[in-house]
Amino acid sequence: MYVSGCGFAATPISDCADARTRSVAETTGMRNSYAVVWRENGGSTQPGKLELETNGLRLEGGGEIRELSFADLAGMRIGRLPGERLAGRPALVVERRDGDSIQVATVGEVGALFELAERIAGLQADRAATARRLVVVVPLKPGARDKEP
Repeated sequence: MYVSGCGFAATPISDCADARTRSVAETTGMRNSYAVVWRENGGSTQPGKLELETNGLRLEGGGEIRELSFADLAGMRIGRLPGERLAGRPALVVERRDGDSIQVATVGEVGALFELAERIAGLQADRAATARRLVVVVPLKPGARDKEP
């Protein structure tokens, strides 16, 4: 037993790491679900929720579900123009690689839209940093390297 100066037994040093890679769902202190209104390609506005997932976004509302992979996102920005706002609020305009877009406005909290934009950007950056590459090794025929092009 180890004794500290305070009269309490000190805990022994652990042989395993304190930190580990966390999924989006395990991120402490940050929520992964937001109350939102959203609209796809200028259609009708749907009240619902947006969930941040490990590989993308999930939007639910009005009986509709949209799942967007981070790989499918071409860009995003805060839309402040009248046609980009939802219910009078600035909206996050998420542009997809196929040309479609979805506008998302948070409900209830003033800074939630900017928090959401920052979280999505961070998750995209994390995904890009951990992207894996595939290397294909092709065997050459004997003597193939000896031939001139």
